Amino acid sequence: MKWKRWLSGLLISVLAAGCLGVLPAEAAAPKKDNAEYEGYGIVECEFTQEVQYKNPKVTVKDRAGKKYTAVITRKGSKEIKFKIRNYKKGTKYTFRIAGVRRKGTEVYGKVSGTVIIPDHRFTEKQMKKIAVDDAVKQYGIKKSTIKMQDLEFGRDSISWFVKVEFTASKPECGCKCEVKTKVRCRNGKVISRKIEWK
Repeated sequence: MKWKRWLSGLLISVLAAGCLGVLPAEAAAPKKDNAEYEGYGIVECEFTQEVQYKNPKVTVKDRAGKKYTAVITRKGSKEIKFKIRNYKKGTKYTFRIAGVRRKGTEVYGKVSGTVIIPDHRFTEKQMKKIAVDDAVKQYGIKKSTIKMQDLEFGRDSISWFVKVEFTASKPECGCKCEVKTKVRCRNGKVISRKIEWK
């Protein structure tokens, strides 16, 4: 009768695993918090908890199933960045990150997500220049003092835009500032600007 008890225990374990729907590798995989396109083919994937890596690899496909080369550019404790080679604008991509686990767990798993690279007429470099020229004209800051901080794509109810953040100063008064400007991707128009003097 021992084999019956053993079989019964095995059956219960299998049923429990099936009900939970969790395999060891899946249980160890961290949860994706957010994935954002940062321009120049670079995608940042954030996790909800700290992670660890072991020979991580990113695979990327478009809707048609075509594969794209992706190169990891940064591995952080709660985020990873990778660059998609030869990407196409206006395309939705599915990515999978292998060789990552929640900190403190034993098994390395996989994390999947999607990201859209917007179809924009103006390049990231051109939109940066538009934001800088606008700030020089509006606030009288000196172009040579500008230091870029961040560039982030976003979308409102109308279309895609880029938020450009940078610091600058006015040498004549010694004033420093932080500027945040939004530029519409399709036409290069400034749709909002904000300055904070320090």
